[in-house]
Amino acid sequence: MFITDEDYTVVIGPDALKILSQASPENRRNAEMRAIEEISGYLRPVYDCNRTFATVGEDRNAYLVMITVDIALYHMTASLPGKMGLDIRKPRYEQAIEW
Repeated sequence: MFITDEDYTVVIGPDALKILSQASPENRRNAEMRAIEEISGYLRPVYDCNRTFATVGEDRNAYLVMITVDIALYHMTASLPGKMGLDIRKPRYEQAIEW
């Protein structure tokens, strides 16, 4: 997958990631797929998104990784009961989609 555990630890800790993903790898994977598709919607007219999101490790664009993490975290937060933490994630999401 394009995003790794280490990418999340730059933004939030491993315990917070478990809470946001509701301790479900499926919830996390769904949020990441939604984030990648959302970003691809913006980039697809100009870039080969399949190739872009197939890159791994240091070959990935660091800014794209950051944006993908922010959007995935936003989608995970939005699915939590009471949308806990949305006040923190929403500004990062809005900044990510403004680029």
